[in-house]
Amino acid sequence: MSFVTLLEKYACCAYVRITEKVTDETAREVNGDERVVAVSLVTSKARVTPTKTESISRLELAACVIAVRLETELHKLTV
Repeated sequence: MSFVTLLEKYACCAYVRITEKVTDETAREVNGDERVVAVSLVTSKARVTPTKTESISRLELAACVIAVRLETELHKLTV
């Protein structure tokens, strides 16, 4: 999962969500199954916007580009 933000800078964060079945009494019950959910930040990238005025669309595109590059690198690690 990736998240992109856009203000004076643009950034992308990659998170991993792991759901694990457990038989422990401390696990919370979801839909009748006992599961533990863990979420962790894997990596992130950020860039500062240029000093000259850019359109919002161009900045959104730049943020999407770093998100795609980040996901591509993560997929290389998992294969």
